Amino acid sequence: MRDSLIIFVIVLLSAAVVALAIQGIKEGKEKAKLIDNELLRNATLQLLDLAETIVGSLNQTVVDPLKDSPELNFDKKAQKEVLDKAKAEIKRNLDDASKEVLSKTYDDLDNYLTDVVEAEVRKQKNSSKI
Repeated sequence: MRDSLIIFVIVLLSAAVVALAIQGIKEGKEKAKLIDNELLRNATLQLLDLAETIVGSLNQTVVDPLKDSPELNFDKKAQKEVLDKAKAEIKRNLDDASKEVLSKTYDDLDNYLTDVVEAEVRKQKNSSKI
């Protein structure tokens, strides 16, 4: 019972954090359209598009099978592994110019990627409920 309550609280807190990140991504996309610096605008849009594609792919190929399996668990360790895999795929697919521009713009690109991926996960999770 206590473990269930702890898990429930963690899920609620995670949902709140991700909801904030989703709002940040929506605002980021809108702001990206207004960015005067064409390189930064293109890099940001490329990053957001990659996050959408990669998160969708990982949900279908990794997350959903783990959640549906009675033997396997989608625990915190598995969540971190999928997050790390998503960030690695995004970094691998970003071109060098985009990486450079984004690294100069955001103090910690890795943390920004985490926010982008988590927001995309929440966005896709919410859109699948509709």
